[in-house]
Amino acid sequence: IQVITGLEDIQGAWNAYPNPAHDVLVIQGLPLGSSWSLVGLQGQVVAEGRGQQREVIRTANFANGMYVLRVANNQGLTFMQVLIQH
Repeated sequence: IQVITGLEDIQGAWNAYPNPAHDVLVIQGLPLGSSWSLVGLQGQVVAEGRGQQREVIRTANFANGMYVLRVANNQGLTFMQVLIQH
């Protein structure tokens, strides 16, 4: 049995890199059954998908700026700020 005591424990299961992202953003270690979305600060969803162990998001066509990567699974919601900079 795994006890989750806070967001740090949940988010520690996955990671996104590089940050800042230039051409691609890689999400590594997503739990099965996860869904993810990359959201601009204006609230627009620019990319989304269902959890694989490794997701590669092509960011070359996204505007420079700060985005929020949102991951949802049966353990809850976690967020990570991602900077896209070309």
